[in-house]
Amino acid sequence: FIGSHIALSLMAHGQEVIIVDNLSNASLQTLERLEFISGMYVPFVKIDIRNTPALNKVFEQYSVEAVIHAAGFKSIEESA
Repeated sequence: FIGSHIALSLMAHGQEVIIVDNLSNASLQTLERLEFISGMYVPFVKIDIRNTPALNKVFEQYSVEAVIHAAGFKSIEESA
């Protein structure tokens, strides 16, 4: 929820966005809605950010200038 709103705001200000998510609290429908609302293609990589080798591949594949970390579970109990 928060991540998709951040992404829309960034895209509205001309920034390119790459979404990295394991989809444990999201769905590809959110990505489809982002693309529909923005009229732009949004690159998506399905990985868990705790998988360091996979995350490093994302940084190798894309020219990343900044990261906004919005990953987390909805409840404190799930995050512990």
